[in-house]
Amino acid sequence: MFLHLFLHMFFMLWRWRFWDVAGSVGGRYNLYRLRLCSGKESQRFFLPILLLIAATQLASPSSNSPLPSTRLDRLEPAVGVLHQSAVITGTSLSHKLQSTARTQAIFNVLNAHYQATGPVPVHSEFAHAEPLNIVQTLSALANYYQQYPEASKLILGLADHKWTLKYLPKTLKTQVTGSRLAIDHATIYFDPKSGAKLKFHNLCDSKKPFCIASPADALLHELLHLDVMLNDPQTFISQGGLSPYSYPAAHEQHIIALENKLYGRMSRRDQTPRPIRADHKGRHILVACVTCIE
Repeated sequence: MFLHLFLHMFFMLWRWRFWDVAGSVGGRYNLYRLRLCSGKESQRFFLPILLLIAATQLASPSSNSPLPSTRLDRLEPAVGVLHQSAVITGTSLSHKLQSTARTQAIFNVLNAHYQATGPVPVHSEFAHAEPLNIVQTLSALANYYQQYPEASKLILGLADHKWTLKYLPKTLKTQVTGSRLAIDHATIYFDPKSGAKLKFHNLCDSKKPFCIASPADALLHELLHLDVMLNDPQTFISQGGLSPYSYPAAHEQHIIALENKLYGRMSRRDQTPRPIRADHKGRHILVACVTCIE
């Protein structure tokens, strides 16, 4: 608007000067006369030019002056991008908070049922001190299990039952006490450095995930035992689970079928193979961490 006003003034003055010069010299030499005029005529000629230069300088923003409002208006699409980014961040944050809450809930269950083994007789084959990093181990288990809805549901479903988780080197087993009519208590013994080799064929060396269960996955097998024992005790008892005379083979096959189903769903979720088996054969192997297979 300011530039428009100055341009208008310039052309008004230019028109006035042009006719003044034209009256003195003649139309055919107007341009030449404008260039060679002197004195007051020269000042009158340069006045519109100076006004034009001043208008141009005022219209051009200096490097130190703030951006005009039109520039700020052009930032609106960028603001939209920031809002979109905030929405994505909010979604990620919401998912992270849900994962954190689930991890904490799983950790609370494991930690509440964990019981220190206590001193082990010096001459016992299990004369190993309690792991110093058991809290970190339980945290790693919780963080691992929360990725899988089926595993999370399994553990959280055991929160209010009577059972104990204990450390025992080179061991992965479940013991249950009770009568033929009811379950009294169950205890899982496990070693966070003891995986389970469940398949024994020539390709196991090159395809270990198909043959070896990490301590975390092997612990799920024992938790499946607990789930049936404590949430469906009649099925466990009917399968000979508390028989003093024989091994509960029917119950074990039932747990293996549940294990295969659980492992299959976990593998479809994380695209990581896990051993699928038809029997209870297996042996312990030393691994580097609770979620490792070697």
